[in-house]
Amino acid sequence: MHAGRQTSIWSMQVENRRGRHRVLTIEVDLATKMVCQVRRKCSRLPQPSEREVVERWAAQEGLKVAVSVRA
Repeated sequence: MHAGRQTSIWSMQVENRRGRHRVLTIEVDLATKMVCQVRRKCSRLPQPSEREVVERWAAQEGLKVAVSVRA
């Protein structure tokens, strides 16, 4: 983390018959209101369908999504 940079860490969860479990960790840069990183278990990149959900959530919350997250 960059000195002086403030971020907020979020977790996207899925609920099914087996219960609720985390699928993504989302980092938001508070100064720029930008989703700057999204990762799955073991730091893997999100699947396209997961990125779509993050983009919808970000839009709903008035956040931008970094190009590196969309790629």
